[in-house]
Amino acid sequence: MRMILLAMGLTLLGACTAATPPVMSFVALGDTAYGPPEEVYPPYRALIANVNASNPNLVIHVGDTHGRYTCDNKIMQDQRAFMDSFDAPVLYTPGDNEWTDCGATEVGTFDPLERLAYLRRTYFKGGKTLGTKPAPVANQARRGYPENARLMKGNVGFITVHVVGSNNNFSPSDPAAADEFYARNQANVAWLDDSFEAFADADAIVVALHADMFRSLSGFREGWHSMSPFRDIGVTLGKQSSALKKPVLLLYGDSHEHKVFQPFRTYRPYLHAIEVYGHPDLKAIEISVRPDARKPFSVSRVFSP
Repeated sequence: MRMILLAMGLTLLGACTAATPPVMSFVALGDTAYGPPEEVYPPYRALIANVNASNPNLVIHVGDTHGRYTCDNKIMQDQRAFMDSFDAPVLYTPGDNEWTDCGATEVGTFDPLERLAYLRRTYFKGGKTLGTKPAPVANQARRGYPENARLMKGNVGFITVHVVGSNNNFSPSDPAAADEFYARNQANVAWLDDSFEAFADADAIVVALHADMFRSLSGFREGWHSMSPFRDIGVTLGKQSSALKKPVLLLYGDSHEHKVFQPFRTYRPYLHAIEVYGHPDLKAIEISVRPDARKPFSVSRVFSP
């Protein structure tokens, strides 16, 4: 009889845990609208309409707003207009397609650093998010990196940090690119340290960036390769998550392979990771945050055009 009661109690406990409501949820997407506008814009508009129908609290775009079709002002303005059509604050962190990879597109060549400067002027002004309901953010504008931003929602801290694919713009053979990488990398680490300190009382933290940093990762136990352009960011995230002792989500894109996992379950138990969908899967995901649950970050809904 005692065993039966114990089993019933465990079943009820499991049911209660599964039914624990999220403290908040948000929508995430990235690597969107690849191809000629006449082909990719209609389904993207449909996707945004479906997301808006859910009345989202927050939208995060992890970069690569377009493919390598072009990097001209028109496509960048179009993508800004798409973000401003979401019925929620939109946190956006750039991807490599917006600037790093602009040196060679299908319809012309562009200066990557000029494109980065244009992106900063047009997307990151006024200390607020994008979207129809922009929210104020703290950012790193004084240091020259307004795209690094943070805000709090539902006692969950959200941080964007500018880390992109294509080797994070690190190229030893290109002095200008190398200089840009080293300066931004240093600023990124400082921003993460400052933001984790600012969110010390949060129930959970979400860090959004573009790059799939796991492609060249051998694991924390072996250590990041000394030449990895993601080493400093990865090490900082790991150390900060362990010091915080609360759930931390690394949200990213770049590889176009949706995944939900714990990259270092034993060594960095508080660090979780989710990769969004990407071209050709034009989808967005709703992520629910339950800080006290065994799986504090879960995909609760998938949006399609």
